[in-house]
Amino acid sequence: MLTGEPSAFWLVVSVIQTFVLIPGLVYFFGKGAYCGWICSCGALAETLGDDYRTLAPHGERAKRWEHLGQGVLLVIFVLTLGWGLTHWTPAGSWFRTATFGGLSLPVAVEHLRHWYELVIDVGFAGTISLGVYFFYSGRIWCRYGCPLAALMHIYARFTRYRIFADKPKCISCNICTRVCHMGIDVMGYASQGRPMDDVECVRCAACVTSCPMDVLSFGMTGKEHPHDPASRLYQLRRGASVPGSAVTGSQL
Repeated sequence: MLTGEPSAFWLVVSVIQTFVLIPGLVYFFGKGAYCGWICSCGALAETLGDDYRTLAPHGERAKRWEHLGQGVLLVIFVLTLGWGLTHWTPAGSWFRTATFGGLSLPVAVEHLRHWYELVIDVGFAGTISLGVYFFYSGRIWCRYGCPLAALMHIYARFTRYRIFADKPKCISCNICTRVCHMGIDVMGYASQGRPMDDVECVRCAACVTSCPMDVLSFGMTGKEHPHDPASRLYQLRRGASVPGSAVTGSQL
């Protein structure tokens, strides 16, 4: 919660966590390194909402609504910037004297903070998201409203983490997509042999463990992986020769 007397220690910890530690985790292990291993909201979703994961909304409309989180992130950015200017600028500065909608900017920021806590923290995150666990799966808040998840979507554009698929083994049963409570079309990736790089993935591994044909596996780009089209191992498995190597696909 924003306060007029912030702790310097927690401010430093927050900055390091948000802009150093979390980007590093996401780069190597995907967004799920935080959402699946650390976040308490994610733990609640995986526990209380796990039995309802097949109710997650899928399709183009559901995917478009995921951009709502970017709107929440923008509000957080504006609120944090306004809070900083309110408490860290001189009394006679332009920010203290300017007005917005008939209110001074510091007062407008305080109103925004009040409504954010009421609508987002209490209404969306604390009430609605829990209530719809039993109708739309447990990851509704994580998928549509979490501002940290929205920030990690930016980091995830650069991640090396992927879910790889052994395309010849895929029977297009759609189980992997059905159990994904983030609404990702996992089968669409698997049936084409494309590494799954959707930023919504929280690394819950439901698709990997539920696949009856053992098609899916975790991995990172840039490392030898038998199902990564960019990997040397993948090329060898398909019989392509690699410069500087006497090994061919027929020898594997």
